[in-house]
Amino acid sequence: MVQIVPSLEGVKISHCWTGKTAFTFDMMPHTGSHDGVEYAMGWCGSGVPMGTYLGHKTALRVLGDPEAASPFDGRPFPTWPFYTGRPWFLPLAVAWNKRKDRKLFRG
Repeated sequence: MVQIVPSLEGVKISHCWTGKTAFTFDMMPHTGSHDGVEYAMGWCGSGVPMGTYLGHKTALRVLGDPEAASPFDGRPFPTWPFYTGRPWFLPLAVAWNKRKDRKLFRG
């Protein structure tokens, strides 16, 4: 961390944020309606700005406002071969990225 922001030298860390970021297979947001449920999902790592925008568009859709339309409406959800709903590949992806992080930050 100090390599990136040198002024943090000597600053003690008491808390950190961690979380899981979900991505759609096409890495695009999806909005629409399914069985009467309105949804906005898959903003793929840009949660605050995209979630706010699509949440607003979804609220407008619920209210029947014509301004609710967005380019992300009704897009199909693509999948990957051998994917059955259980993300078997995530442990491999996480291990790969941890390895890359260790290499990057340890020099």
